[in-house]
Amino acid sequence: MSYRIAGWALVIGFGVLNGYMTFKPAFEARALEKLKQEERAASELGPNMIEIHAQASDNTISSNQSTPKARANE
Repeated sequence: MSYRIAGWALVIGFGVLNGYMTFKPAFEARALEKLKQEERAASELGPNMIEIHAQASDNTISSNQSTPKARANE
């Protein structure tokens, strides 16, 4: 019985190792492309500038005011 468990452990271990070695270059290339996109986005902002994302405010005063929506054509 323990030989069967050891055999299955080896089979599963080799399968995981095979999948890791097979897909490792693809994951590295994907991570590198993502890093390049982030660098391009940062370079478009210019030197010493950072991008500040809009945040939803929980302020009751600002929530009562109507805000104009941006138009797609502008």
